[in-house]
Amino acid sequence: MFFVVESKGEMGIGHESHAIYAGDVIACPPGDVDTAHQIVNTSAGVLRYLAISTQQSPDVVEYSDTGRYGVFVADEHALAAAVKGFRALFRIEDSPGYWDGE
Repeated sequence: MFFVVESKGEMGIGHESHAIYAGDVIACPPGDVDTAHQIVNTSAGVLRYLAISTQQSPDVVEYSDTGRYGVFVADEHALAAAVKGFRALFRIEDSPGYWDGE
């Protein structure tokens, strides 16, 4: 969820784009390329927004504009200590098969 604090921009959700302004609250459901979201600053100034997350772990993210995937894992101790935990970014075509190298 995002709260737009200052300025204006665009919120891309799936294949659609919507104008956003200071004071807007935007909820983004999880999903696939149809619910992928991105905020773009279309103003001449600084676009400020507050991002709010459940911080559930693990989190798997598909970056549909680059073809990458991200996997992020942190236990409660890592979150409390601001430790990164496990993090991986990759493209499916670069991923070895399950038995490769075994």
